[in-house]
Amino acid sequence: MGYSDLPCEVFLYFIQKEKIDTFVDVRTTPYSSYQPDYNKKALEQFLASHEIEYLYYGDRLGGHYTDPDLVFKDGSVNYDDVRKRPLFQKGIDDLIDLIKQNRTVCLMCVEKKPQQCHRFILISRELQERGVKVIHMVPCLELISNRELEEELLSEMFDPAQRDLFNEPNRNLDELYSKLGRSGTFRANSPQKRNLSNAKMELINSSVSHSNSEKDGFDSSDQKTISLVTKRGEKDIADDMQERLF
Repeated sequence: MGYSDLPCEVFLYFIQKEKIDTFVDVRTTPYSSYQPDYNKKALEQFLASHEIEYLYYGDRLGGHYTDPDLVFKDGSVNYDDVRKRPLFQKGIDDLIDLIKQNRTVCLMCVEKKPQQCHRFILISRELQERGVKVIHMVPCLELISNRELEEELLSEMFDPAQRDLFNEPNRNLDELYSKLGRSGTFRANSPQKRNLSNAKMELINSSVSHSNSEKDGFDSSDQKTISLVTKRGEKDIADDMQERLF
C-alpha cells in the first residue's frame, strides 16, 4: 500500500476490507512531516487498537541507499546490487516466514503507484522469483497481479514488434526494471534526503490528525501477501465507505 495523501481512517477501511492482520512498513525512514499519522509510533499504536500487528522492515527492505557501491552516478539506486545484499535477502526470508504462518500481509510505503515504488521494482520482483504470487491494488481499486503489471508496463515501454526479438524475454523485463529504478524519485545526497537525515527521524506528531493531505496473493500453499494502492478522491472513497457501512 502506498498511503500518499490517504487519510488514516480511509487507509484503515481498505486494510480491514482485505482482512489484513500483519502490516509491514518498508519505508527506509518511517516518518512523515506531511502525514504525521503515518509516523512509526503513531501508526503502530493506531493499528494495534484495531488488532493489526505492525512490523518495521525498512532497515532491511527499504528503498533508499547512499552507499556509493549501491548507487549510480546520478544518485539513483542500483536495485540489482541491492537484491544481492545479505540483509535484503534476510528481509525477504522474514517476509516469507510471515506468509508461511498463513498471515495476510500488507506491505506499505509512500508512493501510490507500485511501479513508482521499490515495493514493485525491488521487493515484489524478488518475492515473485521466490514463488510468491504478489497482487497489487491500483487506482480505482483494480486488482492486478505482479506479472500482469509487468506485462502492462512492457507493452507501454516497448514496441511489441521489437519485444523478444532475440527470443530472450527476460532481457526486456530486466530493462523494464532497470528503467523504472533509474527513473525513481529518490536520489542519494538530494536535499530531501539530507533534510530527513538532519531530522534524526524523530517523531513529529504522534497524535491522530485529520489532515488532508496482493487482493489475496498467494504462493502454492495459498499463503497471502497484499499490496494496496488507491488513487480515488476522498469523496469517492467516503461515498463507498458509507454504502458499505450503512
